[in-house]
Amino acid sequence: MSSSPISTTGCHQHRFRQPDVIITDFDNQMKAVLDDQFPEVQQQLCIHHINSNVLLKAKKKWLKGRNSVSPDSSDDAEASISQTQAELSPKDRQFIHAPAAEAIPPGGALSSVVSSSGVA
Repeated sequence: MSSSPISTTGCHQHRFRQPDVIITDFDNQMKAVLDDQFPEVQQQLCIHHINSNVLLKAKKKWLKGRNSVSPDSSDDAEASISQTQAELSPKDRQFIHAPAAEAIPPGGALSSVVSSSGVA
């Protein structure tokens, strides 16, 4: 791999236009390079990572609720997560694994989560 920096003049030399938006996983090193090389380009989190974050936060919330109901429980976190997953309805599982455009109607629950997180 070359350690030389990416040249923004390459867009002009090779006649391709600068991107309007760059989709990333918000890796700090990647963001730093993109900020340096494409300072005017908007960076957004990819839908896979948004969905993963929503699912993770939902699991944590469900586990927190379970722990407050039974504080004497000594189950480890993995067992609790597996148990929580087993309690999802078939429709909920379908939404988790379906592509976002098909699973969530416009203005649905994910839209409010994304807008409140400032990602959109």
